[in-house]
Amino acid sequence: MKEARQRKRIVVKSEIQMKNLKLYMENQTIIEENEKLRKQAMLLHKENQALLSQLQKKLSEQNNNTNNN
Repeated sequence: MKEARQRKRIVVKSEIQMKNLKLYMENQTIIEENEKLRKQAMLLHKENQALLSQLQKKLSEQNNNTNNN
């Protein structure tokens, strides 16, 4: 009886360790993907800021030209 319980504990412990490892690996993949997405979002934000700046400059120039005419 004792040996059977001990074997069962070893099997359960091994199963838990495998599940833990799989979850850890999945978590690492999610962290890596999140980092890629964060970098992509930062680049898109910078691009958006640059485009907005260009638009504001053009609108300002048009406004100045309209006021001068």
